Amino acid sequence: MRRYFLFALFLLFNSSLVTAQSHSAKSMMVMNMDKEETYKQLLKFAQENDYFITSLNPEVGFQQWKYISKGKGILARERRLYINLFLHSEKTNEQRIDFQINLETQQSTNDVGDFRKTFKDEGVVHETAYYDGLIRLLKTYFDRIQTE
Repeated sequence: MRRYFLFALFLLFNSSLVTAQSHSAKSMMVMNMDKEETYKQLLKFAQENDYFITSLNPEVGFQQWKYISKGKGILARERRLYINLFLHSEKTNEQRIDFQINLETQQSTNDVGDFRKTFKDEGVVHETAYYDGLIRLLKTYFDRIQTE
């Protein structure tokens, strides 16, 4: 009986670690910058890097960007990424940015001569690969502006 209890405790502990890791993989910290400046710098980054700004709410620290990823090759599908950014103040000069990405993929039609683009909503993306590239770019951007 004790062995089952220890196994259950082990599973509970490991599942909470996975939850914490998956959350942290979809967020990043910005140090030595207040919330207002971080918000402004996120906007500047989006404008400089071809993200289309679809929604802003500075009072709650929310931004939504759209990014279109065009595949390579004649049969490649276009993807639309809607990126939600939630800005939270951990401390005065310590900000956390949480990310949420929604994916839409281009669907092909079987009708001859029909060249309209239609997109299928794939929902919220949970794979960290979608988040890693964006977070890496943002970290590089914030490191650069803080050393200027």
